[in-house]
Amino acid sequence: MRSERPFISMCGSVGEFQVSKSDQIGHYGFRHFGFTPANDGACKNLEIWMLEVERRLSLSTGADEVWDLVGDFGDLGWHPAAKATDLEDRDGVVHRAITLPDDSVLVERLEEMDDSGKSYSYSIVEGPLPVTGYRSTLVVAPVDGGCEILWRSDFEAAGVDDEVAKDVVAGIYEAGFSALSEKFGG
Repeated sequence: MRSERPFISMCGSVGEFQVSKSDQIGHYGFRHFGFTPANDGACKNLEIWMLEVERRLSLSTGADEVWDLVGDFGDLGWHPAAKATDLEDRDGVVHRAITLPDDSVLVERLEEMDDSGKSYSYSIVEGPLPVTGYRSTLVVAPVDGGCEILWRSDFEAAGVDDEVAKDVVAGIYEAGFSALSEKFGG
C-alpha cells in the first residue's frame, strides 16, 4: 500500500484552494503553479501527490527530558548523522546548517516552533538528499510511563525512485531514534 496522498485540491476561481490534512501534526508546503477554471465556472481540481515517511518511538523517559535534548533546533548533537550544526539567520528566519559525515551540508529552515507543545516543523532548503518540497515535523508527546516521539515528513523524490527517497528519509529517522533509544533506554 502506498503512503502517498493528495497534496492540494483547487476548486473555483483563481486563488481559491483548500489543503486537506490527515491530522493536526501534518504540515504542508506549497508549490507555485498555474490554474485556469473552466469558462462555464465548473470546478477543476489539481492534485499534487506527496510521499510520506512517518516513524514513532516510545521511550520510558519523560517528555520534558527528551524535549530538552531534541527540541533544540540548533543542536543535533544527539543524531549520529550530524557532525556539526550551525544556526544561521537568513533575513530574520532561523536556518540550521548540518554538516554530514561526508562533509556535505544540509540546510534546513525552521517553519514553526512550539516549545509548550513540544514540536517543531522545518523544511529543507538545500542539500544532498534526493528530495524536493520536504517538510517535516518532530513531536514529543507525553504518554503514561514516558513519551512518544513522532517524526514525519512529506516530500517528492528528486532524481531517484520514490522508494529510494523514502528509504533515505526513513534511514535518517531510524538512525536518530536508535541513538535516542540508546541514550534514554527505549
